[in-house]
Amino acid sequence: MDVDVFVFVPAQSRIKAKIINGEIRAEGVAGTLDFHAANGQIEVRGRPSEANLETINSSIKFEGMESRVDARTINGSIELTGVASEVFASTMSGSIKVEAGTLERVELKTLSGSIELVARLAARARARLKSFSGSIKLELPSDTSARFDLQSFSGGIHNELAATSSTSTRRAGGQNLEFTAAEGKGRVTIESFSGSIEIKVND
Repeated sequence: MDVDVFVFVPAQSRIKAKIINGEIRAEGVAGTLDFHAANGQIEVRGRPSEANLETINSSIKFEGMESRVDARTINGSIELTGVASEVFASTMSGSIKVEAGTLERVELKTLSGSIELVARLAARARARLKSFSGSIKLELPSDTSARFDLQSFSGGIHNELAATSSTSTRRAGGQNLEFTAAEGKGRVTIESFSGSIEIKVND
């Protein structure tokens, strides 16, 4: 027998929820979240300050406002919007898509799937994006200041950011590109074993 459980709490509450077979949904939340679902989707809409979201066999969808987010799944996609400051996302099989404000630290990893990040990087931000089998696309403002280290074993690299200095190395089936944008205050590392890397300007 299927049972739906509805819980009403003050918006600023700290909420912890765990479920084995079922999904977790939260709307209008503004506190901190700690959600774990073994076999079910996690979906959040609101403006929580922090969210720790983990599932095994399903997707994660988050719509917040300047929220710190840590999202992890094994088999499923991850889609995050309205995140800021720090974001961590990882999946074994699925795509990752993040639309963010200003980020100080970001780490996105997938074994099989694409990665797409649209954000502004803080002055000394640290960002790492890695996909074993999938393309990686990063959209940044033209005034981004960072050092970039891009590696694609089997795929091309395309960069639209203006570089003050750069070094490009091509090899059979792949390419490495290191370059500095503006003063190079931040650090961005992108790795794709089998897939292309693209950096676009979103002004």
